[in-house]
Parts: sequence; C-alpha cells; structure tokens
Amino acid sequence: MPKKKIKPVNNYMKYAGWGTQLFVFLFLGFFVGQYLDSYLGFEKPFIGISFAFIVLGFQFYKLIKELS
Repeated sequence: MPKKKIKPVNNYMKYAGWGTQLFVFLFLGFFVGQYLDSYLGFEKPFIGISFAFIVLGFQFYKLIKELS
C-alpha cells in the first residue's frame, strides 16, 4: 500500500491556532488576575491587567522566536 504524503501545515491554520491560543491565555490570565485582585482586596484590577500584559508579552515573544 503506498504511503500518503503529509502536507505541510498551512500558514493560515498555524496563525489561526496562534490567535486562538492568544485569546485563551489572555482570558485565563485576566480572570486569574481578577480572582487574585478580589482575594487580596484590591478595588481595581491591577493584577488582572498585569497578568494580561505578561501573557501578551510572552505570546509575542513566542511568535517572534517562531518567525526568526
């Protein structure tokens, strides 16, 4: 039986996956931070916003590392 050729990953799908991953991690980072803000008694979401920016930074670092 002949082997099927494996097609390379389509760039659109690769970056769609990256976008989905970015959304999920931003969502999780912000809401974990919001929970910590409420647990620690902060009135404003300082930790939630900080976690969101940290996740955003790591995701862009990962994207730049992948592209170079």
